[in-house]
Amino acid sequence: MPSANIVSVTSSPTTESTTTVEVETTDQLLPIQISGWRARKTNPVWKYFAPLHASAQDYKCNTFVCLMCRNQGVNYTVKLGNGTSLSPTGLKNHLRSNHREDYDQLIRIQIDGEKGKEELTKPSIMGHLQPKTDIKVEFKNRYCRWIVEDNQKFNIGASENFRRMIGTFSSRVTIPNRNELLSHLDEKKECTVQVIKDMILDKTFSITVDHWTSMANENYGAITLHFIYQFELRTIILSFMKHQGGCSGEELANQLYTSLNSWGLDVKNNLVAIVSDSCSNMNKLGMIACHDHDVQHHYCADHILHLTALKAFASDTCIEPLKALKALVNFINSSPQSNAKLADCQKKISPGKRPLKMLNEVKTRWWSTYTMIQRAMRLQQALMMMKRNEVVTRQQSRRQLPLSKLEQLCLEEHDFDTLGFLEELLAPFADAQRCLEGEKYVNISLVVLVIKKLQSALIGAYAASEHEPQLQRVVEDMMNDFNERWGEEITYSSDVARVSGNRQKGIPKYAYWGALLDPRTKKQTLALLDADERRQLWSDIQDELITVAVRQTEVELNHNNNNNTNNINNHDQQRRPKGAATFLTTGYSDDSNQSEEENDNMTLIADIGLEVAMYKADKGCLMHNENGNYFDPLEWWQNNCSKFPNVWKLAERILSIPATSAPAERVFSAAANIIDKKRARITADNAEILMFLRGNKSLVNWNA
Repeated sequence: MPSANIVSVTSSPTTESTTTVEVETTDQLLPIQISGWRARKTNPVWKYFAPLHASAQDYKCNTFVCLMCRNQGVNYTVKLGNGTSLSPTGLKNHLRSNHREDYDQLIRIQIDGEKGKEELTKPSIMGHLQPKTDIKVEFKNRYCRWIVEDNQKFNIGASENFRRMIGTFSSRVTIPNRNELLSHLDEKKECTVQVIKDMILDKTFSITVDHWTSMANENYGAITLHFIYQFELRTIILSFMKHQGGCSGEELANQLYTSLNSWGLDVKNNLVAIVSDSCSNMNKLGMIACHDHDVQHHYCADHILHLTALKAFASDTCIEPLKALKALVNFINSSPQSNAKLADCQKKISPGKRPLKMLNEVKTRWWSTYTMIQRAMRLQQALMMMKRNEVVTRQQSRRQLPLSKLEQLCLEEHDFDTLGFLEELLAPFADAQRCLEGEKYVNISLVVLVIKKLQSALIGAYAASEHEPQLQRVVEDMMNDFNERWGEEITYSSDVARVSGNRQKGIPKYAYWGALLDPRTKKQTLALLDADERRQLWSDIQDELITVAVRQTEVELNHNNNNNTNNINNHDQQRRPKGAATFLTTGYSDDSNQSEEENDNMTLIADIGLEVAMYKADKGCLMHNENGNYFDPLEWWQNNCSKFPNVWKLAERILSIPATSAPAERVFSAAANIIDKKRARITADNAEILMFLRGNKSLVNWNA
């Protein structure tokens, strides 16, 4: 940056006295006034700007120079309105667009200042009365909420018809313009961030991560955070950010650590597990996290099951029927006449019921092929009737007509037989996917039992198809793929087994731990293991309980020691031994504290062993409640955490792990509605703030 010179300039205002101000000038940079102008500028945004001095070439009144740009050797000016009462909105807009870190700091300063004013307000009798509603503030909050939750465009308020409509209800309200809207959303985001930080303070958590390419061909990454808060499983959209650079495992790990550290999260001690798909870069990310912080990495269970299901779709036996079905579905859904014929056939078969349409396959949506098959089998009678009607119409014609397109594409009986077999074969996999994809209930504990059920279903399907060799080969292909990914037997191991490509094989360790820490699945899971595996599993859980308890004790001791440090230092000189006392203490050590600590640890280990034995003997609870719904294990723990306090600490860590990465996938499903063809140019910052406020809407205070 060029060297600056400070000179004094005497100005002559329209008063009796004169004032002296300091002006900073350089050869390349514009001259600015650095003193004598902030007397009544209370908004903290002014500290980032300085007025352009009148000696500057092309000087205009109320022009301000950005000091952040100036520090980088760049001249950037912002012209505000005319008059003496200036709105700093233009200054804030410049900071938001060009100096994001400084802008975020500014928002935090403003929020802290408002909180400080509220705290300094003296209580009065008026504080007990219902506050008077400010219709302008209320409209602004409701308008911003509508923009976020209903996915409206930022400039919708600029529509003249929209303004007229609002004006018919109230002439007092003012529709925020785009910049005011974004500024208000930034404030709401910062307040919500603070709420989330207070919730997750010192909490253990797990995350799901995934990547997505937008309509604008930009790469975004999503992080969802999962933890248990007041005996309720909570999900937070922590990050939705555009990636800068590549997507290698190393780069993803650095980006992940940066995002988590920006929230002040303790990755080393509080991050329990990372859940992602099994792509090579995600696999590398998991290996790095495991090496750096001993964090467990799980593959998305739904993703692995879907890969096994794809084996059925790719088999030679099923390729031709699937091709025929896809062609038929595409034709019917693209032809209004064929759709009407299908609807008429359904009405004749089931009068009074609403006709259904055929479902297309969507390559980016899991299980869309299965749902397409399922719908086709449900409409089999209507499709066969439609084909017969086509044949009759052609035969009754006086002219010699060729086969119609619909008649050519309609499926034969053997095609329906194959598709029906596929539907029955894949039904357990689709049920498992729905069982494991939820984010509002505990599901990591269900993985072991689900895998065992699917394994049994494949064995049963293989035996049932012994008289149909072609179909049996389909089952065999799926069984081989299933066993390669999960193992041929349900066996517990604390180590991660890896096969070619460093990919994981088998059920994750924490899935077994979750099954035993879930009172619904404890007994059923233990029944699948032999005596040695059960003994090893309980031993590993007990060792982890001891580790967690000792770590928490150390944290509490360090916290207490830090609180007492000042008092100790103040009286250190008075307690320090002198004279003969110094001689007697030299060369000797007092082991009383060490022995006391060892005794405390032995007592803790014994208490944990007794508590684990009591928990093993406890009956737990049923899988389903009286209504047939899953029983909430966290409700059971809420009633029994005082009985098993140490076991609950580990359960709180493990049961928050999601079985799939579906929460991160849902972020992208919502993002596709924001970054669409009409909003492909939306900036990454604006997309991120919309996704954050929309995804965490239950925590956003729109009334403040």
